[in-house]
Amino acid sequence: ETTSVSLSYQNLTILPNYIFELKNLVFIDITHNSLRELPLRLFKLKNLKKLACSDNLLVQVPNEIENLKKLTWLDFTHNRLQAIPESIGNLTELVGLGLSDCRLTKLPYSIKNLKSLTKFGIFNNNLTWLPPEIGCLESLIKLDLSSNKLQKIPNEIKFLKNLQWLNLSDNKLKELPMEMNELKNLKELGLGHNLLRYIPNLSKLRKLVMLPIYCNHLEYIGNWICNMKSLEKLDLSDNRLTFIPPGVFKLPKLNYLNIKNNRLKHIACDFALYSSFSQIDLSNSFELIKDEIIDKSN
Repeated sequence: ETTSVSLSYQNLTILPNYIFELKNLVFIDITHNSLRELPLRLFKLKNLKKLACSDNLLVQVPNEIENLKKLTWLDFTHNRLQAIPESIGNLTELVGLGLSDCRLTKLPYSIKNLKSLTKFGIFNNNLTWLPPEIGCLESLIKLDLSSNKLQKIPNEIKFLKNLQWLNLSDNKLKELPMEMNELKNLKELGLGHNLLRYIPNLSKLRKLVMLPIYCNHLEYIGNWICNMKSLEKLDLSDNRLTFIPPGVFKLPKLNYLNIKNNRLKHIACDFALYSSFSQIDLSNSFELIKDEIIDKSN
């Protein structure tokens, strides 16, 4: 019997009735249609494990979503959702959840129950805050919160011990909690396009490979950055930095460094000594250029 159905790109406004007779369905793809609502009959297909609803015109998720207890993957990306029902917290088998590119202003407190979730995409919404319950998602590996209106990150983020990829870029953040230093498995941390004036000590993030902090209000970066031995790419461009710790240029794996458009007075290093860099961008960074800056090409 049929276990998988794809109805993507069909310009559907309603789902065909035969779908609801397929009691053993495990996967339904109804992406890229013109659906404005999901029929309640859909939520009687209790063997569903994957439901793909992205790129439609959906304005709400029925409370009955909780009936799909076996769901491991649920995608509502690029719809018109303004809220998610608390009942979503009953989908405790979820591993992947896509809520990006909607119109959400908040997350339900019940997300605390999604303890199996490893990937959570919620970029490009209207979130101004996160519930502390975000810290209960202890299995999370990838979390994308970029392109929202977040002004603060809750201290409870420290409990996401398995997190490897965190994108907070393009928000309204003025500060970060010191507790972020507890995310010891992070490999990529996106902080670009915020309102940050300083970055707290993140020296415990020894696995960090990529750290983009471009387009903020940074005036200072601490010496802790010199201990990031795994760092390969560092983007500090378009800030207000007047000084770069010399140890940055000695980081063993760093091959990309962008510090353009800052207010640097000088750089106390000899670039000719650091041939491991594949790219260094210093354009429009200096108010005064010192003699110690040596063109790497020489």
